[in-house]
Amino acid sequence: MISSCDWGLMLNDASNSQVMHNEIWDMLHNGLSLWSGSDNNSVKMNEVADAGAFGIAVFGEGNIMRKNNVSGSGWLDLYDSSYPPGPLANEWVKNEYDTRNW
Repeated sequence: MISSCDWGLMLNDASNSQVMHNEIWDMLHNGLSLWSGSDNNSVKMNEVADAGAFGIAVFGEGNIMRKNNVSGSGWLDLYDSSYPPGPLANEWVKNEYDTRNW
């Protein structure tokens, strides 16, 4: 569990990794961030609550985001820089988020 920090979990230039079963609560900024160069990762079954900015922010490409539960973010629960989707778009499957932030 990660709680009450400036930043939650961050990947930077990390590819082909798995990020699974984390509880991330009460972050000042993003809860879970995949920065540029973080490509082809699998992010599954994470709980992110009360991030000050984005719950999950993805700036990489070809990542698979599956069954994450995100709520209470200050800006957006889910942010994807690859929108609109292109050939290397990230895949979002069965994620739950607070629709009030969309």
